[in-house]
Amino acid sequence: LRLRSGNTDCTPVVLELSSWQLEYLPEARRAPDVAVITNLYPDHMNRYTSLQEYARAKANIFKNQTRGQALIVNSRAESVFRVLYPSKVLFDIIRFNANCTSYDLVRSLGEHNASNFAVALLASRRVIKKYAGREFSEGEIQKLLPSLSRVLPRFRQQIIYQKNGICIINDSASTSPEAAIAALQRFSGLALERKCPLFFIAGGTDKNLSYRKLGTALRVAFDLFKSHHLSFSLLLLEGGATRKIQALLSENLNIEIYKDLSAIVESAKKLARGGGIIVFSPGAASFEKFKNEFDRGEKFDVLVRKCFMV
Repeated sequence: LRLRSGNTDCTPVVLELSSWQLEYLPEARRAPDVAVITNLYPDHMNRYTSLQEYARAKANIFKNQTRGQALIVNSRAESVFRVLYPSKVLFDIIRFNANCTSYDLVRSLGEHNASNFAVALLASRRVIKKYAGREFSEGEIQKLLPSLSRVLPRFRQQIIYQKNGICIINDSASTSPEAAIAALQRFSGLALERKCPLFFIAGGTDKNLSYRKLGTALRVAFDLFKSHHLSFSLLLLEGGATRKIQALLSENLNIEIYKDLSAIVESAKKLARGGGIIVFSPGAASFEKFKNEFDRGEKFDVLVRKCFMV
């Protein structure tokens, strides 16, 4: 794709920036032509004192935008930003939600990925129209769809093993309750469709977050699988967040707590002897036992290869 700015060829640059990195963005010389905020949930509350402070860090991505630049944001985030910055003109607001695309292939990758695809499509159309002077055609979109499942980022609901009726998912990048809920919803649906058990691995370091919604989602999952005469097992890696999750669940549910990841993988292998879906989606940070979520994901991959691929 050839893009031009004035008389000069240009190459679009796409960056994913954390809220911590965005804290330094006011020092940048220019704002992004297209800023994207995919969601706004409480996170990193061990660093920020409130959702509002966290939102202010994220807002640095659009605060210096001028006319002709765009912000893509969902209605939840937009409402928070308008309260924080009532006098700020948010240029070319482009709203989205998870239902703004009807592509079945995208939906099979989870509602959150349908939403991510919608955002990527909106941003791409904006950039192509501005710099190439044309629309991103439906035909071009259709050509991209079959490749989506191959380009999902590593450790984000990544299927790493499928054999002998067992499917294993590495979602180590899940560091918040909302991320774990997204994985639980996607793969609960898949397990029920296949009529097989689900083994859900979660837990880790607390970031001063509430796990009430995840606790509710887990209780719903236990009841749902029971009503279908299928097994749902919750395997928890000990940590600050794990204690919160455990406190929200009944003692008579099928829950096991483990001191290390290797013990969890070994246990999951025994539980899944007859087949099933194993999902590793911590919903918590990793610092009590790992360098970061990527180190955690690497170690999970190694353990799966060791236990299941022998």
